[in-house]
Amino acid sequence: MRDIGDERTRPGRSDIGTRPERAHMGVPARRTRSLRVCCALVIAVAACVRPAPVDVVDAYQQAFASNDLETLVALFTPFTVVSGHPLDGGDVSGLEAIRLLEEQALAWARPDDPLRFDDVRVSGDSVTFDQVIYGADGGCISGRQNRIVVDTGKILRWEWGSEQMSCG
Repeated sequence: MRDIGDERTRPGRSDIGTRPERAHMGVPARRTRSLRVCCALVIAVAACVRPAPVDVVDAYQQAFASNDLETLVALFTPFTVVSGHPLDGGDVSGLEAIRLLEEQALAWARPDDPLRFDDVRVSGDSVTFDQVIYGADGGCISGRQNRIVVDTGKILRWEWGSEQMSCG
C-alpha cells in the first residue's frame, strides 16, 4: 500500500502538501469509489431479478380470471408467437394479434372460474401444463401439454397442445 505522505514529499512535485481530494462533498476518494461499486452491484442484481416462469403463468391465470385484457397483453413480448390456439388454429404473433386472440377468449369464456391449469411442470425457462377454458355456453376448449417459454418475465412462445382433454 502506498503512503500518501510519500507522494506529497517526493522531490520534483510542485503540489507538495496540496494533493487535491478526488472526492465528492468531502468524502475521501476510496470511500466514494466503494460506494459507486456497491451501487453498481445493487443495480446489476436488481436487473437480474425477474419473475420465475411459473409466476408468469400464475399472473396469466389471475388476469384471465379477472377479465383483465391489458394485464394479459402486458405478459407477452412484441415478438411472442402463439401456435395452435383452439380459437385460431394457426400461429399468431405480435401484440395486436395476441390482443385480439385474448379478447376473443375472454369474450367466449364464462365469467366465473373460466380457466383451469393442471399438471404444471417447470423446466428452466419453460412451463408445461394442461389447460381448459370453460365457455359461457357450457362448452370448453382445452389442450394437453401446452408449453410456455418465458424470457425476462414475459411469455415469448406459447405452444398449445394438440391433444384435447375432457371438460370435466
